[in-house]
Amino acid sequence: MNPASDDHDNEAELSLDGNAMFEEPENFRPKTPPPTEHVVARTVAGAVPAELRVRLVGHHSLWAHCMWNAGVHLAHYFDEHCALVRGKTVLELGAAAALPSMVAALNGALRGYLWGAQVAPLLTTLPADHKTFDVIVLADLIFNHNSHADMLRTCQQSLTRSKDAKVYVVYSHHRPWLAERDMAFFKLAAEEPFNFVVTPLFEVKMPPMFAEDPGDVDVRSTVHGHLLTWPEAALEPAQ
Repeated sequence: MNPASDDHDNEAELSLDGNAMFEEPENFRPKTPPPTEHVVARTVAGAVPAELRVRLVGHHSLWAHCMWNAGVHLAHYFDEHCALVRGKTVLELGAAAALPSMVAALNGALRGYLWGAQVAPLLTTLPADHKTFDVIVLADLIFNHNSHADMLRTCQQSLTRSKDAKVYVVYSHHRPWLAERDMAFFKLAAEEPFNFVVTPLFEVKMPPMFAEDPGDVDVRSTVHGHLLTWPEAALEPAQ
């Protein structure tokens, strides 16, 4: 046997197999689920369009693939109380399906924007006669406990200093054992440096988002709505 020839054959074999070394087996990584289609019927007679068709990604690390109850109910709420958004500028934070923003736009909102990384560039896109937003929407966000201060800071910097300006915070306690941490958002909102006035708005029952999850089904099925508004001392003087 020629040792040199044997070594050459081994090198060739290694070289050929080297390309395959880094190939993942076909089922090594789970495939991304396909997008999902959702049809949401509007609850107001004569609404045009009568339903909204929304296509969501199959999976998203921040749960943007879910059609959240809070967003669905707030969209219905804006349909039933269209004066709340007509002629207003609207900002939706953490929008997944962005259903409240779409319904706000259909009901005459001037302009709606989804969450961006920085506030200043966002404000420059407003119409010339608006420096800040009249309405801000937070639909099913407060379970992100580590982001409470960031959310409130964005609201503080982006909300018009007017008695009519409102932040709509809609949520469910998806993890009932962490309800106290969810509600810490409102305690923080009422304190320095934010000083918002917190007012309960509504409470409705809907099917739980995740039926098989642990925790009291009645708690997980309840959708709560709160308003954040400015105290009198924080308002800008009327022009």
